[in-house]
Amino acid sequence: MSPSDDPRTTQVLGAFSDFPLYAPDILAEFTTRARRVLDAPIAALWRGDFSPGHLSLERSWDLSAAEAITLWAEIEDSLDFESPSILDLGDSPWRFRSPAAKRISSMIFLPIMSSQRVLGAMLFARSATNANRFTREDLQGLRLPVQAVACTLENDRLAAKADVMTQRLELLTNAIPLPVCFLDSRLDVLQPNHAFKSALGVPDDFKGGPLIEIWAKVKDRFDNSPEIEARMLDMMAHPETGASVEVTFAGENELHYRLMSIPFLDRHGRYTGGALIGFDTTPERRLMRLQQESIDDLDATVQERTLSLHFANEELRLANEELRRMDQIKTDFMSNMSHELRTPLNQIMGYGSMLKDGVAGDLTPDQDDFVDNILHGSNRVLRLVNAILDLTRIDAGKFTLHPTWNDYPEFLGSVLEAFRPQLAAKRLEVKLDLEPGIRALWFSPEEIEQVLFNLVSNAIKFTPEGGTLTLRVHRSGEGILTEVHDTGIGIPAADQERIFDRFVQVDSSTTRGYGGSGLGLAIAKQLVELHGGTLTVTSEPGRGSCFSFWLAQPATAARPS
Repeated sequence: MSPSDDPRTTQVLGAFSDFPLYAPDILAEFTTRARRVLDAPIAALWRGDFSPGHLSLERSWDLSAAEAITLWAEIEDSLDFESPSILDLGDSPWRFRSPAAKRISSMIFLPIMSSQRVLGAMLFARSATNANRFTREDLQGLRLPVQAVACTLENDRLAAKADVMTQRLELLTNAIPLPVCFLDSRLDVLQPNHAFKSALGVPDDFKGGPLIEIWAKVKDRFDNSPEIEARMLDMMAHPETGASVEVTFAGENELHYRLMSIPFLDRHGRYTGGALIGFDTTPERRLMRLQQESIDDLDATVQERTLSLHFANEELRLANEELRRMDQIKTDFMSNMSHELRTPLNQIMGYGSMLKDGVAGDLTPDQDDFVDNILHGSNRVLRLVNAILDLTRIDAGKFTLHPTWNDYPEFLGSVLEAFRPQLAAKRLEVKLDLEPGIRALWFSPEEIEQVLFNLVSNAIKFTPEGGTLTLRVHRSGEGILTEVHDTGIGIPAADQERIFDRFVQVDSSTTRGYGGSGLGLAIAKQLVELHGGTLTVTSEPGRGSCFSFWLAQPATAARPS
């Protein structure tokens, strides 16, 4: 007789035939029903990932928390944490001596597993006055219901992770000054960024919708609506090929964009979604683009990169596979977007510098101002793109350090020398306090230079004229501690943890006038941590701040003589 044909197994399994997998508290619902069908008045429930000795007791029935904890301490050595099992405590009275164990005759241990991860566990027990012991048939009847519960819990966890990634992608796209939105497989607009909403003149709470319906509402904003509509209909008929079209906005102020459709294809070449990106091609930017072919080159590059992407489109057996695929699409898009933006920005800055140097002839005062504004804006966007690219490489585990021995006093001197104009402009006093004997240190110079540049530039930015900037270096444990002190505006205690988060700037009247992407400190912290070190801050509003980073050092014998 197979387990599914056993009457007791069938009875237990049948008790869960109408079990609500989307109940508000699915584990509590399951435990309550299992207690009833197993005739087990004593039970305990643990929730969350755990390993032996690290459990989170959530609830117990006919068992106090203290009893549950002491009972677990007695039986955990008898359990295989990844396998259901039955324990008869009455058979070994000399072994289980806690008060809880003495009033239990038989017990079922039931782990909740998904993808070889333990999501929780349950104990069901009968009292010592109950002569009936649990059987293998009781356990067999619970296997399928508990597997369904585990799948539901795992799907909830992955859904929460997808929500977090969606929020991160929204922050990223809103930080990009270009109009950007996503398309799903039905060509519905998703997650339009602030620049996209502004270009279309739609409210800030606009979330998207069918592309054709949105177009019907905004087509009057464009001078070349028939051309745009023809290209859009062609793109909708063949979304897998991608498309681009020149867009001219109506109105007195001349404004031109090149709108590009980038398809996302699976391994079979089928369209699974895409993105719409607008590139500003107004006369001011055409001044920087001396070769119109660069736009076509960019289009070809994007098409080539996009066609090389393939996403697994296996038939879904579990909902969590789809969630993982969407997570990968978003990660790839952030990385590719950072790369694709940096190439035209480098061209813009190069040709802008040539114009500034008079390579193409003398500029009028107005033209000179225009070029200065273009270079300033391009530098800001390039710094943001480089920061996003660094974060993407760090998150993907592809950021490699190249540590060497470096003369640290000389290294610090070169960093301060780079800031000499800014220091002189604000009449800041600079002090270097170096503990005697510190000379050669082991670190990756490019990355630690980036950390110091960020900390020193912030200190200069937030310190008023006539203030003081101090670099203090001293030994701390088995490493070296570098402190950057300033006499600036300071940081409120409530904001000192948040400043290391990505895209976060302290939102107060004292700091709102200072620019920045909100990525510098986040990247600096991760670069120090890649060295095995730590980056911390202490500050008091009105009395300045001190940013400190600690770097571990090899044994003295390994240092160069």
